[in-house]
Amino acid sequence: MRVREWLEETHSAGFELRRHFFARFFDSELVASQGQWQVVAYGTMGIVASLVIVLTQAYYSKYLALIEMETPELYNLAWLADHLFFVTLSMTLTGLMTALQWPALFPGLRDYLVLAGLPVRPRQIFTAKFTALGVFVGTFIVAINLLPAIMLPAVMAGRYQVHGGHRFMILLVSTVAAGFFVFFALVALQGLLLNLVPARQFQRISLVAQGGLFFMLLAALPLVLSIPGWTAEMATRPHWAVWAPPLWFMGLGQAMLGFADPLAPRLAERGLWALLAAMLFAGLAYVWSYRKHRVRLIETPVEPGMAGNSGAVREFVNRNLEPGERAVYEFLTATLGRSRQHRMVLTLFVAVATALVVSGFASAGLGNLAVRSFAIRHAAFSAPLALTLFGLAGYVYLFRLPVELRANWTHISVLSRACESPGCSSASISIGV
Repeated sequence: MRVREWLEETHSAGFELRRHFFARFFDSELVASQGQWQVVAYGTMGIVASLVIVLTQAYYSKYLALIEMETPELYNLAWLADHLFFVTLSMTLTGLMTALQWPALFPGLRDYLVLAGLPVRPRQIFTAKFTALGVFVGTFIVAINLLPAIMLPAVMAGRYQVHGGHRFMILLVSTVAAGFFVFFALVALQGLLLNLVPARQFQRISLVAQGGLFFMLLAALPLVLSIPGWTAEMATRPHWAVWAPPLWFMGLGQAMLGFADPLAPRLAERGLWALLAAMLFAGLAYVWSYRKHRVRLIETPVEPGMAGNSGAVREFVNRNLEPGERAVYEFLTATLGRSRQHRMVLTLFVAVATALVVSGFASAGLGNLAVRSFAIRHAAFSAPLALTLFGLAGYVYLFRLPVELRANWTHISVLSRACESPGCSSASISIGV
């Protein structure tokens, strides 16, 4: 109760700015209540806990069989594969979360317009945004890695486990460090785009960058999930290992554990330098954007720039579509031109479809020549179907999302008042909405 009462009180300007920005990372324009972020946070925690329960059952059976073997060779190789899996999974999930929060990584025009009338300086806004973002991302990274770091050493307990108590901290430190590396690297990337790309073109290029991140990370998920089966490959030391970021942080954990591997200290050194460089460049990007981006953001006129409104496209639409179809087309292009939320949803649908297509072509390369030929033909025929299916599903889902939430609730209230007359049922209200 004391903590709750303290949080409900008003504190310094910096504290209130951080509280404001932290809560906005959970909120969405598509929900009405500001407290909806608590539901999102609890739901995410429940999903992570349920996945850990599933992984515990699978890993318990796996290591129970490995402990019964006469030598610890496969046991140690399996530990390396699982360590690499959790490091790579942390990097992938952090990348997806950062891509979802891509528009909120830096203060936007709405932040300046809302906070312009308050006695706060732009420097305070930038500092509060960066620290709130760091707390939010740090909480997310620790939340997705804490339970796996507890689970894996627990199921590995047995006669072959050395320094069992240390494996928890080693796994947690390496996975958290890998997640922060991805986060700071993406923040530095957007900082470069903010300061180098012309302000009129930034929205389009930023959307392309966000879609590219979704595509790469979702396409990499099948590969990430297959890493626990790479037990035999852990005995090799390829020359390209020093250039693979997940191996850097796996080497960091192995070096901390004291494994007699000459490559581990080299990988650990690269991981530490990469993390420090990402943090440095992300901080410099924020400092660089402190004045330049703020001035460009406020002084540059906002243009909708609706996609698909070029002369040739408009002529094709007017010639081939019926009036009702043209109205739907104009509505979609206007919505996508003004609403970043809708563009992100459609990009996510297309990214999922593209990731499935790439995964199909990747799996088609396995097996003998006859099997590969059949699988490649099957993947080639399925690719247009997958892209069309997810694209149409994305467009259908866009019609469910209100462009302006206030207009949506106004529409509901008008229909409710109109249906107070006799003979109007609740079914007609739901149909009208």
